[in-house]
Amino acid sequence: MNIKDAILKNNALSKLLKICDEERFGKVYIVGGFIRDHYFNIRSKDIDLSVEKNSNILANRISNIFNAKLENSMFSTHSIKSNQIKIDVASMRNESYTRPGSLPKIKLTNDIRGDLIRRDFTINSLAVCLNTRDIGKFKIINQSSIAAGVRRIEALRDKQLEDYE
Repeated sequence: MNIKDAILKNNALSKLLKICDEERFGKVYIVGGFIRDHYFNIRSKDIDLSVEKNSNILANRISNIFNAKLENSMFSTHSIKSNQIKIDVASMRNESYTRPGSLPKIKLTNDIRGDLIRRDFTINSLAVCLNTRDIGKFKIINQSSIAAGVRRIEALRDKQLEDYE
């Protein structure tokens, strides 16, 4: 099953697709754990979204849909939790630190690449678009490295992906 099918078959994500397509949120990406788990054939309960605009409004909408508890942090990150789901919604951002171990200074951005660079592990810097026109625009072209335990994944995106398919 490809990543697009995995997104469409996931109950929580399939409910979110129409909302994610609303213009006021800009681009919405699923990042990190869900993608990793998909390629390791693990059923993921971990959904992390990176949002270009209005992450707080999106988090509120998701919380209402699932009748779930919403917690907000000072870093424009919102956690939605219930017995059935755990979804983190974060604004795309860049981080800088005045000294090691200090809290980050954040700057909101609309650049998914900048947002992914700040993430802690290579596997967490994977992103798949959830906007309908671009859903699933991500494809791993070297799965053997995953099986061998290599933490680098080669992927095609955008025009390269269209040419490959």
